[in-house]
Amino acid sequence: MCLRNTTERIIKCPLKYFTYSFQIEILNSHFRNVNLLTDLQNVFSTPLVLLCTASFCTSCSIIGSFVLYDFRDISFQMMVDSVFAALVTTSSLIAIIWTAGLVAIESRKFRQAFCKKVEQMVILGLDCDRKLERWMYDSPEFILTGGDIFYFRRSLILTFVGAILTYTFLLVNANDK
Repeated sequence: MCLRNTTERIIKCPLKYFTYSFQIEILNSHFRNVNLLTDLQNVFSTPLVLLCTASFCTSCSIIGSFVLYDFRDISFQMMVDSVFAALVTTSSLIAIIWTAGLVAIESRKFRQAFCKKVEQMVILGLDCDRKLERWMYDSPEFILTGGDIFYFRRSLILTFVGAILTYTFLLVNANDK
């Protein structure tokens, strides 16, 4: 939300008020937001890796049990429990990745809004300092990571789903032989 609010301030600011001092104020706000996110990442990075790994393994196990066992041999209660467990573990994994992936999206939107505003000023011939725009282009995009093992982007959801299905079927085929 902090990144989104800072981006909205840039978008709503008229060009004549998008002065050097306003740009510095925006960048300071962005710097505080990134520091807060970095602190959160430092605290929650390892627990998120463990949680994602546990959810991934549990999802593989449950989906493997659906593929491996005959449904006629399982009680209805056991089947409902398994479906519920699969939904909980998979949805929690997706929710973590979806939410953490939003940081990269908002960071990109911030950079685009800032650079677009500076470009508009250049096109209109207004006085602006291009050093800040250059710095925005050169600074790395902020992306939350899971212990520097994987990067939280929303495309990671499809990667995990594909891996869950692939490893589940590999394990099932290994058990059949």
